[in-house]
Amino acid sequence: MSLLVVSPVILPPRPEVLASWTHRPHLCVLNGRHDLWEETCAEHGLDADRSAGNAGCPASWNLGFEVARDRGLEYVAIVSQSLELDPPGTTRLGELLERRADERGLVTNWSFHLAVFSVALWERVGPFDEDLPIYCDTDFVRRLYLAGERTPDNLMPTAVVPGRSTRAATLRAGLLPLDAYDVDRRRYIAKWGRAPDDPCDPRRYSGGRETDASLSR
Repeated sequence: MSLLVVSPVILPPRPEVLASWTHRPHLCVLNGRHDLWEETCAEHGLDADRSAGNAGCPASWNLGFEVARDRGLEYVAIVSQSLELDPPGTTRLGELLERRADERGLVTNWSFHLAVFSVALWERVGPFDEDLPIYCDTDFVRRLYLAGERTPDNLMPTAVVPGRSTRAATLRAGLLPLDAYDVDRRRYIAKWGRAPDDPCDPRRYSGGRETDASLSR
């Protein structure tokens, strides 16, 4: 199955993360001013795109799906630059797609630090909301259910795709305002009336439906 990996990058490159990016093609959407990323991408055979500027995750992800569609690729893997996967790295995703994916893709306990969706599903649900830089993933899942779709029924535990993730790395690096989560949460509530306690809680994918346990009332 044909797959594009997309990673918005704003933090400086980390060798251990780069070593785990073993699948090609892999598109890095360059956010911020880390010019070292252009050289790093050239050295590692990664595609680089600056066209989105400092666009954040939703615009970067949407760009990945647009590129995949234009290249005739079936799936896009969203992979965070905060996630370091154990060997064989992202090539594991291609193997898992062949064995375990359905038409919609794959989801993992890494939440949107590592998730695979088909271009067809993204087109049916609509692009990620670029006005919600943090809650864009939660918004996408909610719209997915409202469109009569389901998340993939193959939630994979971390043991299947082991690695290490740095939580809120961009915020802790001072690259987001301290109130960024609160501001985005208020935007999400204005749109939907309520918001999850934790936008990264993987329980949102339980049984292919949104669960009340993962939402605050």
